[in-house]
Amino acid sequence: MNQPAFRTYLDRWAQGYDYVLIDTPPMLGLPDTLAVAPYTDGVILVVEGGKTRLNDVERSLQNARVANVSVLGIVLNKLARTGDSYYAYAYGTADAKEGTAPVLPTGRG
Repeated sequence: MNQPAFRTYLDRWAQGYDYVLIDTPPMLGLPDTLAVAPYTDGVILVVEGGKTRLNDVERSLQNARVANVSVLGIVLNKLARTGDSYYAYAYGTADAKEGTAPVLPTGRG
């Protein structure tokens, strides 16, 4: 990804498409995302409802700020539907067990 050809490919793809999405490993797991980000307009953080710890999201956002990378948005993935509703959302805090980090809501209500 640090090769000059990578930038050439991104420039070529940008000419032919409105959006080019690059799927990278998790920001906290490997440096790939932050290595690719300077060649892009920004990153979209994908998190898993009920599994991703809130402090991991905060650390990812902080890492992006330190690297001067724009965060274009956050996608909350694998959010369980409740009842017959098409989607669900919730505000507030979940009851956390002592010593564990809070996680994002699951949508189960």
